Amino acid sequence: MSADLAGAVFKYLCHQEADRAWVVGGEALALCARCTGVYAGAALAALALPFGRFEPSRRILWLFGAAMIQMGVLGFNPFFEPAWLRMLSGSMFSAGAVYFLWLPVRAALRPKGGGRARNSLLAAAAAVLVLQVIVHINLRGMADVIETVALAGVGIFAGLAVTDIILIACGCAGKPQRP
Repeated sequence: MSADLAGAVFKYLCHQEADRAWVVGGEALALCARCTGVYAGAALAALALPFGRFEPSRRILWLFGAAMIQMGVLGFNPFFEPAWLRMLSGSMFSAGAVYFLWLPVRAALRPKGGGRARNSLLAAAAAVLVLQVIVHINLRGMADVIETVALAGVGIFAGLAVTDIILIACGCAGKPQRP
C-alpha cells in the first residue's frame, strides 16, 4: 500500500532514477537518495522541533541557512556524488527548511521563548545521522518504513507552509526577534 502511494506521490516530486535510489531490504525506494534525504529528513527534523525552545541566534540562522544554500550547488549534481552524500545534502536542506518554516509557528505559540538554540541544531544533526543509519538497515519491509516517513515529510512541509501562510496573513506570527 505505502509503496503504491509513495510511487504515485513521488513521481511528481522526484526524477526516480533507479540508479540513484537506495535499495533497502531488496526493494528500491520510490525516490532517489537526495529526495529521500529531503522528505524523510523533513519528518525526522520535525521530531526535533519540540526541543528547540529558543530565540534564534545569528550563528544558528547562518548555519541553517547554509544547510539550505548548499542544495543550490549540490542539487544540480555538478560532480559524481555517492548516494550517502546526496542523501546528506537533501537532509541538511530539509533540516534548514523545517527550521525556518517552524519559526513563525513557534513565534505564534510562544512569543517569549527561552532555552538554547543549540538544542535545535543538535536535534537536527541527530535527525540527519539517524537517516543515514536507517537506510542501511537491510530488513524486509524497511523500504516501506522509509517511504512512509518520506510521505510524512511531504505532509510536514505542506502543513508548515500552509500554517505559515495563515499565520502571516492573519498577523498572528509575531514579530521576529533580532539576533
